[in-house]
Amino acid sequence: MLVFLFASLLALVQPLWPDEKKIPDFREIQIAAPLDEMKKPGFDRAAHRMPYLEWAEPPAKTNGACAVLLPGGGYNVTTDIAPFKRIEGFLRGQGYFCVWLMYRTPRPAGLPIYQSAWQDGQRGVRLVRAAARERGFDPERIGAIGCSAGSHLALMLGTSALTAAYERIDKTDDIPCHLNWVLAMCPAYVLTDGLTGPNEKKGEGTDVRLNPAFKFDARTCPMCFFHGETDIYSANGSKRLAEKLTDMGIASKVFLYPNRGHGPFGSSELKKGLDFVKGN
Repeated sequence: MLVFLFASLLALVQPLWPDEKKIPDFREIQIAAPLDEMKKPGFDRAAHRMPYLEWAEPPAKTNGACAVLLPGGGYNVTTDIAPFKRIEGFLRGQGYFCVWLMYRTPRPAGLPIYQSAWQDGQRGVRLVRAAARERGFDPERIGAIGCSAGSHLALMLGTSALTAAYERIDKTDDIPCHLNWVLAMCPAYVLTDGLTGPNEKKGEGTDVRLNPAFKFDARTCPMCFFHGETDIYSANGSKRLAEKLTDMGIASKVFLYPNRGHGPFGSSELKKGLDFVKGN
């Protein structure tokens, strides 16, 4: 069972909500735990219903920024923990504070597939911003790195912060929940021919549009996209997102990789994106 520490914003693990009764659109079936933990003998789902932040050890020398880590899993489970651990190590070596956002899965019945994760995400970013000065990073240098569904969540947070994902429950919800940059690896559910799965039309056709869930509001931040051209989630999604941001005057860049499919990217690739967003 997770042990949550409430004494300080410097706690290693922070619950996102005051208690289960305050979790928006609560579903007993939903939990917040990595897939490898779920597979352990004796795993108790009821003890893992609370989504949470988990802070990594601080960097030896900070650059004043913080990265929120958002693994994927189709909004059904939370996977890719091992490659994200490597990403975490790289980021800390570059001076970034790192915090994992463990959002609820599986997909909530009767709601958009991303809704509970988006609620957890907005709340999580608020808590990260609240902890910034005590931990030692700039509250306006908070970004997110995601993969697949985690990238979709990063995009929801990066494009739609002025749209409330849930009703206010306490003073934490008065804190802004925008991001300052996003690195999105192989984002899923970007185009209208693939709102819940791989693109049925390969992201092509005059009737294919960007997901209307992305509001592209006044808080939309600079972004970088990393996509393989043989990905089952079409790279056209990343291209179309970058075009939209460019039209808005917001910095964006797409890194495309031929003969590469779906999955996380490595530190050497992500460094290009970090250098880009730092310069914008």
